[in-house]
Amino acid sequence: MELFIPSSVVPIGGRSQPWFGRSCKIASRCKQECYRTWADTSTSRDVNTSAFKKKYNSASRSFKIVIAKAKSEHIGRIDEKLVRLPSETRAFWSLVKAIQGNFCQPSLPSLHRVDDSLAHDAKEKADLLGSLFAPNSTLDDWGNTPPTIAWCECSMREVLFTQHSVRKALLSLDVNKSSGPDVVPHIVLKTCAPELAPVLTRLFRYSYSLGVVPKSWKTALVHPIPKKGDSSDPSNYRPIAITSFFSKVMETIINSQLMRYLEDHQLISHRQYGFCRGRSAGVLLGYLTHRWAEAIESEGKALNVRLDILAKACDRVWHKALLSKLPSYELPEKLCNWITSFLADRSIKVVVDGACSDYKPINAGVPHTGCVLSLSLFLLYINDILQTSNIHCYADDSTVCIKRLIIILINSWMINNPWE
Repeated sequence: MELFIPSSVVPIGGRSQPWFGRSCKIASRCKQECYRTWADTSTSRDVNTSAFKKKYNSASRSFKIVIAKAKSEHIGRIDEKLVRLPSETRAFWSLVKAIQGNFCQPSLPSLHRVDDSLAHDAKEKADLLGSLFAPNSTLDDWGNTPPTIAWCECSMREVLFTQHSVRKALLSLDVNKSSGPDVVPHIVLKTCAPELAPVLTRLFRYSYSLGVVPKSWKTALVHPIPKKGDSSDPSNYRPIAITSFFSKVMETIINSQLMRYLEDHQLISHRQYGFCRGRSAGVLLGYLTHRWAEAIESEGKALNVRLDILAKACDRVWHKALLSKLPSYELPEKLCNWITSFLADRSIKVVVDGACSDYKPINAGVPHTGCVLSLSLFLLYINDILQTSNIHCYADDSTVCIKRLIIILINSWMINNPWE
C-alpha cells in the first residue's frame, strides 16, 4: 500500500484568522522548512549547521514582518468599511457584531446566585465570586489556645538583603506574567534591575527591621479560573491570586534563606515530599508502592487511607497557630515579626473582565497562588503532625499508610489547629 497508493498529510485544525492570507502561508511554510533543515543538520553535526541556523533566523524574522503587515492591512480594511458604511445600515452593524464577537465576549457566562437569579454584569460577577472566595479564608477565632511544639536546638541567622540577591530576583522575572496590584509591567522591572536593586534593597531592609509589611502588598487580585462542571455555578471556579511584585521579590529572598536553613538542619519532616529539595510526588509514590508491596507480602493485605482532611488547606490556615509555631524553629525575632505583619489585615479583590469587586477582608490562610513564602509557611504549619504520625504528604495531599490507623491523633491535631 505504501508503494502503490499515494498518500498525503492533510492538517486538520480550526479556521485560520481572517488576516492570515496566502503571503502568510508562504512565509510560514518557508520558516518551517528552514527550521526542519536546521534541526536535521544540528542532530547530524553538519558543518553547515550555523549557516542553516542563520537562514532559519532570517526566515523567522521575515515571517513576523509578513504577519504584522497582514494584520495592519486587515485592520485598515475594517476601518475603511466602517467609514464607508452608513451607521444605520444592516451591513454596518453586522461588521460591528463580528468585531465584538472576536474581542468583546465576556470571559465568564452569567452566574447563578443563591436565590436562582443571574449575575450578568462583570461587576456583579466579581462581587458574587468575591463573596464566595472570602469566606474560604475566614475563620472564627473561638478563643482556642494555640498549640505548642518542641523547640529545636539550632537557630537561624537574620535574613540578609544584598543588592546582588535583589538584582538576581529581578532578572529572574517571567515577563509573560501579568502585573499585580502595583500595575508595573515585569518587562520594565527586569530591564531596570540594575537601577532598581539599590533602592529596593534599602526598602526591604527597612521593612524587615521594623517588622512591617506595606499595606499595598497585602491586597491580592483574584482571577477566577473555571474547574470541571457547570461554568454558570460560582462554586466551580478556582481563585488564582496575583500579589504585589515588590512583595514577591522580598519573599523570594526570605524564602530561599528560610528553606536553606530548614533543609540544612532537617527540620521539615521526611514524610513531607512537596516543595522540598530532592523530593517529589514520584519519590513519594515509589515509597508508598514499596510499603504496600511489603504489607501484602507479609500479611496478605494492605490498608491505605487517602485523607481529605485538608480541604482548601492553604485557605484554612489558622494564623495564631502558625505564628505560635515559628519561634519553636528558632527563627529570628525580626523574621517572626515580619511574617506576623505579612499575614495580618490581608484582603482580596476579584477581577472579571476588568471590573473589580469590593475589597473582601480575610483573616486565615496563606495566599498560595500568589505568594512565594506561603508554601513554606504551610509546610511549617502542618509539620508537627507529620513528625508525630505516619502521614505522608505532598504539600496538602495526605496519605495514611500504617498497620493500625491513628485517627485519634489526627482528630486531636485538627481540634488544636481548627480547620473549620
